[in-house]
Amino acid sequence: MNEPQVWTFIGVFAAVLFGGFGLMTFSLRTGLQGVRDRIGGLEKTMDAKLDGLRARFDAKFEAVDAKFDTMDTRFQAMDTKFDTVNTRLDHLERDVTTIGTKVAGLERDLATISEKVVGLPA
Repeated sequence: MNEPQVWTFIGVFAAVLFGGFGLMTFSLRTGLQGVRDRIGGLEKTMDAKLDGLRARFDAKFEAVDAKFDTMDTRFQAMDTKFDTVNTRLDHLERDVTTIGTKVAGLERDLATISEKVVGLPA
């Protein structure tokens, strides 16, 4: 191991070995950076597409909410109309009951009058 050629060979071999490791490390780092850049680009693309989808869904949900609000307003109007009809029917029922009572009283009065005037029993 005293010969200069052996030490030179060992030095050259070590230099080539370390140079190869350095080149492989650089190549691997550059390749990984490229992969990272592509993944970053894909991430931005996916974010843009998802933002577009979010905007579309938000618009659709707002349209559906507006339609439900319109339907709620219509149902409230129908409830008001039904309440009005129910009130009128209650008054009509009261009036018909009053008329029935008066007609029954008239029939009784008519029977009493016919007994007194004609002498016919009711």
